Amino acid sequence: MPGLGGFTVLETMRDDPNLQDLPVIVYTAGDLQEDQRERLAEFSQALLKKGSVTVEELLTCLEKSLQKYHQSQARM
Repeated sequence: MPGLGGFTVLETMRDDPNLQDLPVIVYTAGDLQEDQRERLAEFSQALLKKGSVTVEELLTCLEKSLQKYHQSQARM
């Protein structure tokens, strides 16, 4: 994301009450350092590396995240 770091986006989402419960799946082509992976784990439902997951795995991850989100919203 040119001009805007992903961590900034995630921190902004976490601090916004309207966005903090929104599920996040990080889908990156970058080679991440261990500390970056740990930090992303705090903000996201899943961390997927482009080229190492199939389309089916990506769709399954999206489906599970959306189901979990809808279930949490139904409890409110």
